[in-house]
Amino acid sequence: MQQAAPIPKTEFNRDAHTYEWDDLQVELTDFYRDKKALTVNLELSKWQGDGWETFDHRSFNLVAGDTRDRLVKNLAADKRAPAIKFEDWKERFLYITKKSQQEYQNFGPVAEDINDIEYDRSTSPFLLEPYIASEDITMLFASPAAGKSMMATAMALSLSTGLDFLGITPREQCNVLYLDWEDSRETFRMRCESLMEGFNSRHLENHSFTRSSLFYQRMERSLADQQKKIRDDIRKKNIGCVFIDSLSLAGGDPNEVNNSLAASTIARSLGAPTVFLHHMSKSAANGTDDVTSYGSVFNTAGPRLIWSIAKSQEPGTTESLIQLTNRKANRVALMPPVAYSINYTNDSLGNLSGVYYKGASVRDFMEATKMTDKKMTVQEAIMLVIRDNHDTYMSGKALVNPVSDMLGRDIPEEQIRVELFRGQEKGRFKVHSQKNRVNYWELGEKGQI
Repeated sequence: MQQAAPIPKTEFNRDAHTYEWDDLQVELTDFYRDKKALTVNLELSKWQGDGWETFDHRSFNLVAGDTRDRLVKNLAADKRAPAIKFEDWKERFLYITKKSQQEYQNFGPVAEDINDIEYDRSTSPFLLEPYIASEDITMLFASPAAGKSMMATAMALSLSTGLDFLGITPREQCNVLYLDWEDSRETFRMRCESLMEGFNSRHLENHSFTRSSLFYQRMERSLADQQKKIRDDIRKKNIGCVFIDSLSLAGGDPNEVNNSLAASTIARSLGAPTVFLHHMSKSAANGTDDVTSYGSVFNTAGPRLIWSIAKSQEPGTTESLIQLTNRKANRVALMPPVAYSINYTNDSLGNLSGVYYKGASVRDFMEATKMTDKKMTVQEAIMLVIRDNHDTYMSGKALVNPVSDMLGRDIPEEQIRVELFRGQEKGRFKVHSQKNRVNYWELGEKGQI
């Protein structure tokens, strides 16, 4: 009677399963599920008297029996492997595949009593308000060359140095990891130096990079392939925010639903707020469709906070205007659009040497692009007009023309007044002063943008 293979010592966690016999160690990492497969990285080691020595590693599908049978046949004939009989190899791998599938399904968040869940209302929902959420996933998407990578790099610098980004101070300074599938390490360094030139000109004093706070990695393999290494880096370097540039290259074809879901699942497993950079759909970039991101709608299902970036720049000029529009916000109300002007300078060889951001008016952007945002609400338009005239407190009557111009339609004074009082109840507006029974308005605490 065939003696059964001994039960191994086992160790399981969310990211790795390890099986250990006296003569063999098998480690499974980087689990990735799609429709027909549960794929892992498989590493096999044999005992050498003073430690384990790896003799084989490969990608392996835990679900496919024919794949398992081929592997077992090869291992039984492999002279590098421990001297284990074919039937013993077969029994061990049958155990490994079934047990790992079972453990993979068992691992995950547990059901919790609502009374045991705490929610800290004293903590801001933003890591960098209003652009990066304090937890989960944020997405910035735009058409090519609209400035999303430069904007993301500026935000990464702000978080890693603690310097404010156009008056927006990070909630806390933290270490940042920038994962780049699109550009080179030299390009990233050039952008950082150019942006710091702009930061220093605004702060009117010289600041340098903070040592060991901003980390860059040029990526060649997919997010799924590198997830274990990324998590290790996050833990070792105490990373507080991760940038992924960009989703299409990191996660695979964004039209595939499984790719979208897998990318979001992996990002959540990283244990740090994550910013996805993504591309705009072709029809949206051409102006023939509503502004949407490229690929499956599930690309935008995962992120909790989403901003789109649009750019206007005259050919041959070194200055551009960009507008950021809030497309999704799960923990706060949708925020009004924000605009910036950006000026670029070059050195004598033509290399980028300075990038200077400055706050601009959304009306300037709309005028430059000859467009009006028909989806902007009356309250949002009022907030923008008041913000752009912050030194002059405005009455309802004074708001009629600029709000109407911004929305491209006539807005009566009565509707302006109604929206002001509704916004006052929500903390978006407040009365600064009153003269001859006429209210003059300013932005409230929740109207600050």
